[in-house]
Amino acid sequence: MKHVIPYTRRSLPLALTLIAGLMLSAADTQADTRHYGKWKTLKTKLIDTERPKSRKGGLRALDERVSTLEEGAADIGDLELRISALETEVASFQAGVQSLDGVPKRIAELEAEVNALNIALAGVGGDVAALTTRVDNVESALAGLVSQTDFDALAMRVSDLESSGSGGGGGDPTSIDVDCSMGDSIGAALAAGDPARAITVTLIGSCSENVTVRRDGVTIQGGTPSVALTGEILIEGADRVVIQDLDIVNGMGTGVGVHADKGSSVELLNLYIFNHAVAGLRVSKNSFAEIANVEVNNRGAGMFAIHVADTSDLSVQAGSNPFTGNLVVENNSNADLGTAGIFGRLFISGSSRARIGGGTISYGGVSLEHDSMFQSEGVGLNFSDIKCSSMRSLVVDVNNSIPAMVINNCTVE
Repeated sequence: MKHVIPYTRRSLPLALTLIAGLMLSAADTQADTRHYGKWKTLKTKLIDTERPKSRKGGLRALDERVSTLEEGAADIGDLELRISALETEVASFQAGVQSLDGVPKRIAELEAEVNALNIALAGVGGDVAALTTRVDNVESALAGLVSQTDFDALAMRVSDLESSGSGGGGGDPTSIDVDCSMGDSIGAALAAGDPARAITVTLIGSCSENVTVRRDGVTIQGGTPSVALTGEILIEGADRVVIQDLDIVNGMGTGVGVHADKGSSVELLNLYIFNHAVAGLRVSKNSFAEIANVEVNNRGAGMFAIHVADTSDLSVQAGSNPFTGNLVVENNSNADLGTAGIFGRLFISGSSRARIGGGTISYGGVSLEHDSMFQSEGVGLNFSDIKCSSMRSLVVDVNNSIPAMVINNCTVE
């Protein structure tokens, strides 16, 4: 029976190497029986050494060896991965170590800066102490010069000067006295200070000037005794304007004594308005005027006592309000004449309205045109009549006090 060398991973390389070497040697020395005998003996020993006791047992041993080698290969793969991870950690650590090379130098720089700051703070502390000492010395000196009572009196004086507008033109005055005999002017006073603040201008003595008011919150008043302004006052686009305690006479500019224009709002108190070429009082262009104790004497050809026009309003309050001259209310305007006494004719036109309650209309009467209305509440009509240009104008006789014979061509309610 022939011996067969089993195939294993360990025996195969060795067997092939030996056999190849012997075969070459045998080929060259076939005649040498001594060498041939040695080869045969070695072959037999090799076969006996590598031959397993049984075929089944050899296969089992071979499988176990393969499994062992495979497990070893898996362990080697894990080791390679771990080695790679460790190499990465080492590289990162080395980079961190390199970045720390400049830390000691930076720490030294910061310590130097801290030392410099400490030195500077020490110097500041000395300066603060010196300043505190100087402040104490100044306070002591002031205490020796001026008492608290003197300070209070000085503060009160300053407050009085600010309120009166005195003090050589300083501050922002709210009240100014104008003495025209000394060269003062109302216009210059109105231009002073903040135009957004209210201001009161008091006239001392008589003045001759045409005045224009374009700022809100202005009061122009006469002092004691009452004074006269020869000229005119135009209120243009201004609100909360008061004119009081004045005689306004002989205007030579536009011919209107007091004119509220362009959306103005004005209150007239205790005035005497006399002898102006066109009108004593005009209220126009969406303006409003409220008057009390105002006498207007402006009678003459082409002259009006009062003219209310262009969607404006006039309100006459209780008091002595005699108006000498014609009154005109036109162009969607309204006039509440209250208890005024009118010595002239009242003209109402252009869808306007006028009301009088308890007053009188003497030597003139009422004329209505273009869908206008006159409302009477106990008015007395002396030597006058009421005329309408069309039946569309309306007379409202609240107390039935108007005799029918004086109403011509009007619708009466």
